[in-house]
Amino acid sequence: MSKPAFVSLSKRYQEHKAAQPTASQLPDMQATLTVAASMIVTSYAYWFGAVPILFYYALWFSRTWYKGTFALRPSKEIVPGVMFALLVCASALWSQTAGQTLYTGLEFASTIACAIIMARVIPLPSLIKGIAWGTVVVLLIAIASGRYSGDPFSSRYALVGYFGSKNTVGLYADIALIAALPLFWFSKGWSGERWLGVLTAIIGFVALVQSRSSSSVLALLTAWSFLVLVRFVHVFRAKGRSFLFVLALIVIASIVLIGLAMGWQNVLFEATGRDATLTGRTYLWEKGIEIGMRNPFLGQGYNAFWTQGNPDAEFLWDMYFIPIRGGFHFHNTYVQMFVDFGFAGFALIGFIMIRNLVQSTRLILKERPSLVPVFCFSFSVLFFTRSFVEIDVVGPFGLLGMVFYMFPILLSAQKPEAMNG
Repeated sequence: MSKPAFVSLSKRYQEHKAAQPTASQLPDMQATLTVAASMIVTSYAYWFGAVPILFYYALWFSRTWYKGTFALRPSKEIVPGVMFALLVCASALWSQTAGQTLYTGLEFASTIACAIIMARVIPLPSLIKGIAWGTVVVLLIAIASGRYSGDPFSSRYALVGYFGSKNTVGLYADIALIAALPLFWFSKGWSGERWLGVLTAIIGFVALVQSRSSSSVLALLTAWSFLVLVRFVHVFRAKGRSFLFVLALIVIASIVLIGLAMGWQNVLFEATGRDATLTGRTYLWEKGIEIGMRNPFLGQGYNAFWTQGNPDAEFLWDMYFIPIRGGFHFHNTYVQMFVDFGFAGFALIGFIMIRNLVQSTRLILKERPSLVPVFCFSFSVLFFTRSFVEIDVVGPFGLLGMVFYMFPILLSAQKPEAMNG
């Protein structure tokens, strides 16, 4: 048997962290603060209008040309993300609310541009520390707000903070707990990074429990379970890892199908206060598919459906107790994209999602993985799991969306020797 690759990851992380950023990257402290500040200001931008967004743009677009390097230079890795941004903006041509679609589409396109800049000017250890500090501050504000709200479907009170949504709190808790893992696991001794990992994990766990977000708990457990699975298959030689990984997936899928046939899901529903409709999500998905079939090829346009005056949107807002008549979605990335862009958007976002997941999985199964595939694999599983119940990666200014569109650049930066076992 080969030496378990994860045994040497602590050393590799220390070497990565100790290395100076490349000439075209920001210094560690500056990069960490930039990521953390971006996360904090965009999280609460709703309360302060355009000022936080302008600050966010200033942080990233000021690095478009940094130390003689153009961060937005074309490359094959960014093609899918750029194509998706172009589709979002182009949908204004057939949208019934062309002005709103173009405005929000440009916001989303600028988010992808910022993600490309971030991937090229931020060292990965700084990115992880920035995410950790950002989530700590954001979640502490949410906890300190003392704002809880009852779920009309489950009759349970949950932490919603200033977001007004327990699922958003759960999302930030997931991000915190995923970011805490490399900080704690790969740091050597009780360094500042390890203590940051402990703090991030504690705050994330408290927020996750108080959010009572079943989807967030499921996504996190799935990501951690797959990391354990990868750790197991790394005990064996490189040539057999892919086969063992696929075999394990088949076994897991079989167990899930058997469990569904035997009604094990009812135990989970009872424990989380849910019902067989996933608190109304299944009807929402059915309705979304029905609406999407009216314009199956190009859809209605980005953010064109959830507009006041649209009878279907008004009906769903009333049914799901949304008195503000806004800020809602179909709780499924693929259904939302089908409504917005038809089969074109559905296929494109599906391709990007699967490509990130497959590439990060292939890389982490190789003989000598580095910090990049470990980080990307964890978040790829999180993205994929949450995509069936949320729309985290298709909105403007969200950190999770930015990380999602960074992956192709991060993965392509791996040296060939790091990819071959």
